[in-house]
Amino acid sequence: MNDTPANPVKALGLDLNRVTLTPPPAREYVEQIETPSIDATLEETRPAQAQYRVTYDRVGRRRDIPPLVVVAAGADHLSDLVWNDVRKYVLSEDLDVVVDLEAMTGSILCGFSLGGRFTIEVLDGQTNAQVGDAR
Repeated sequence: MNDTPANPVKALGLDLNRVTLTPPPAREYVEQIETPSIDATLEETRPAQAQYRVTYDRVGRRRDIPPLVVVAAGADHLSDLVWNDVRKYVLSEDLDVVVDLEAMTGSILCGFSLGGRFTIEVLDGQTNAQVGDAR
């Protein structure tokens, strides 16, 4: 004969209908996290925007490339703009542009070789962050 009961939960002695909820502990005011405002966060993370002139020393085998004048928001944005400008002068498909705004120089890399160099100068003399502070 089969000795298993019809309801195995009752056989174990569990009462599944009884649930007790315990509320989370109350936090003290000191333990609460302060969230900074969205405007303050944006002002801290927004890169300074300025107008730059990029003068190429050499791009590939050419030395007669006209300078590029652009408005860029940081080094990454400027490197994207320079990449779009020099890709028509370089035959390599493996093209990368490195910008150093502290030294105000940059390099064009074609694969593992140096595809060119350029210098950077700020044209308007001040960035948008400095203009916003003057208001």
